[in-house]
Amino acid sequence: LVLRQTAVPGLAKALAQRPPRQPAAGEAPRARVLNVVAGPRYGRTASVSVALLRLGATSELRLQLQRTGAGWRVDDVRG
Repeated sequence: LVLRQTAVPGLAKALAQRPPRQPAAGEAPRARVLNVVAGPRYGRTASVSVALLRLGATSELRLQLQRTGAGWRVDDVRG
């Protein structure tokens, strides 16, 4: 339900058909969001960079957002 509310239909369908793999041993470590930086916006498309802290190491997650009638929805995830 949350995925359908926050992602464009194509991404939600793709993730439902082929969900991300989880580690074989135990749960995936939780990540803490350090900061969110808005990138360039072109019409109804925008990019966002999210810095994460997981197990003492930082990583970046890049989101491509698309403006829909229901608001901003995730269109693509990288990282």
